[in-house]
Amino acid sequence: MKHLARTVIVLAPVALLAGCGSPTKPATALPALSGPVPVVTALEQISRPVDPYLPTPTEVRTLISAANVLNARCMAGFGLRGTDTHPTDIDAHGVQVATAHTHLYGFFDPAIVATNGYDLIQLQTSQVAPGEPRPQPISDSAESVEIGRDTAGHPVTSYAGKSVPAEGCKAQAQQGTGGELPDMSAAGLPDGGPVTPLSDPRVLDANKQWSACMRGKGYHFSTPYDAMTSEPAQDAQVVGPEGDRKVVHSPAEIAQATADLACKQTTNFMGTATAVQDAYDRQYIAGHGPALAEYRRQLDDRIRAAQQIVASSGAPPSA
Repeated sequence: MKHLARTVIVLAPVALLAGCGSPTKPATALPALSGPVPVVTALEQISRPVDPYLPTPTEVRTLISAANVLNARCMAGFGLRGTDTHPTDIDAHGVQVATAHTHLYGFFDPAIVATNGYDLIQLQTSQVAPGEPRPQPISDSAESVEIGRDTAGHPVTSYAGKSVPAEGCKAQAQQGTGGELPDMSAAGLPDGGPVTPLSDPRVLDANKQWSACMRGKGYHFSTPYDAMTSEPAQDAQVVGPEGDRKVVHSPAEIAQATADLACKQTTNFMGTATAVQDAYDRQYIAGHGPALAEYRRQLDDRIRAAQQIVASSGAPPSA
């Protein structure tokens, strides 16, 4: 197996809202589409004008690797061994899952719907390479230096006659790579990123066509998001022993998800939704050019500095 640890994560509805859609009313002048509405039949067709400004999984993993290097150096200064932070699902699959679930268009991934339904339950994996030894627990003393607090939660200011960084070596290492990890979603962009109003008349019309199609199949939902967050959409179970778990989706979930995506295909709902989303992205970019350029410049500076830290340690770069 590729991963040592697999835990369950349920994609909560609130996690699906960021940067995807808003119930607020659109501006008086609707942003124009860039051309004819495309026919969207596969998840791989979905990309956004704001994507070049967003951090990639590789870039975020580089920041994590650099922080691990700095943490290890800090801990070694106390004669202690630190613990690495392993990225969790910060990879192409994680991006795919986020793209497949949004407030704007609910769920869309025709390649997996027949087996995974709405795919709302994920087996979260830690990115520990095959063959690496399982991390050993560290002592209470080492942990107190690493996080800057003892087992009772009291601040630790010194160890073995040396001052401990505020909040510990982990926090100092994070600051050494530029602070908190950047948000990989559009919501992390300046001013909260672009928002596609769900009240845009083009979106409302697409919802009506999709909803009518679903009624013909025996389902009654106003929007794809309503379908994705309904009780049948979450009718799945995690089975199997630790280390070999899998998600089993109910026939009811798969049937509803299949009908959902069939109606999206019949009405070209995804073509309309993504075309409108792209229009608001372009409108946002036009109004935030300097801020976006500065945001990306600062991110690029962080990544270059992190790459230098990792290279100086002799550790392999993040793939």
